[in-house]
Amino acid sequence: MALPFPFDAAFVVGHAATADERGDGSHTSSPLLISGDASVRLWTPEDFARLAVRSRRAGSDQEKRSDCGFSSAPAFEPIVERATVIAHGPSSCVLSLRYVRTWTRAQLRHVGRLWRFSTNPAATVYDSLGADFFLAPAPGWLNLGLWEGPGDEAEAAVAPRRLVETMAGRLPRGGVILDVGNGLGAQDPVIAEVALPHTLVALNITESQLHAGRFRLAEASAHPVVGDATRIPLGDGTVDAVISVEAAFHFPSRPAFFVEVGRVLRPGGRLVMSDISTERLPRTAAEVLAGATSLRFWGLGLAAAASATVIRQQACDAGLVDVRVERIGRRVFEPMLRWAAGKVQRVPAPRSQRWAARLMLAQWSLLRRRGLLDYILLEATAPPPAP
Repeated sequence: MALPFPFDAAFVVGHAATADERGDGSHTSSPLLISGDASVRLWTPEDFARLAVRSRRAGSDQEKRSDCGFSSAPAFEPIVERATVIAHGPSSCVLSLRYVRTWTRAQLRHVGRLWRFSTNPAATVYDSLGADFFLAPAPGWLNLGLWEGPGDEAEAAVAPRRLVETMAGRLPRGGVILDVGNGLGAQDPVIAEVALPHTLVALNITESQLHAGRFRLAEASAHPVVGDATRIPLGDGTVDAVISVEAAFHFPSRPAFFVEVGRVLRPGGRLVMSDISTERLPRTAAEVLAGATSLRFWGLGLAAAASATVIRQQACDAGLVDVRVERIGRRVFEPMLRWAAGKVQRVPAPRSQRWAARLMLAQWSLLRRRGLLDYILLEATAPPPAP
């Protein structure tokens, strides 16, 4: 196969959405547009491997361009098997790339650690999910979202942002805001837009997420910090508000987190967080299996399973005041599960990963349907200074 330009001059312009998936789910083919100087030479298999690396770099440098199929931290490692020229002009060419999607090392490490605890389980989980998790409702977003509709694709694009807007709207304006567990950073520009902080600090125990979200953090003028939510690396009374979006169940200890929040908040400072609560213990074998599997997949211990009432009391015991809890599970779980069940059927992922995703969603549906899971918003205030 001859191309009208040398490889070294070629630059990836775009990669269309994956199509033509085979029945076994192991191979896909997609058109790829590249351009370069006009000349002719034959491409070798080594050139195709280099092209895959080059296209991933283009996706990283341009921060997940909508027309680029490779990201800075792909959930699957694409291995080019064959390329076919569809059309070409004097300085451009459209190829159909056939490649195999395989499990990443981070994903295999995650599977291996399902059977034993690691020192940093949250990092293991989110290194595995990567920056382009195939069940993410929108690029860069990992929270379950606050939905207004029944759970369609159009709503999926705005539900995660709506959740953060709702929470950030309850923060005080200006001052220093600490975002604990900021994920891939998509929420930080929203926090900056709504709460208008003087300083925004993004704390995350998963360094790879801070790296993947570095452009979003820069957009928000946020300061990234690698750290533990139960040992926040900030001084006493240095923060005006703390926000934590759907992260507390990953913390080693919610009570320790609440104590740290009380320590870093100035008197009268605010905490706004969302969390997943477990309203009762499993009673049947199916519930035990679903609960245990979910805990292990997300790297959680039994302490993560706490009811809304218990979580509220933990905040009070840490010295926070005016603690209020709002249950919003109906606007989170039902539409999210309905949308995700549809998406997992059409996402281009290895069959084994789609099977695991369907199993996880089925278990969540069972736990939610039987009243074990709920979703809460919690607000609290640091006590005023002693008279």
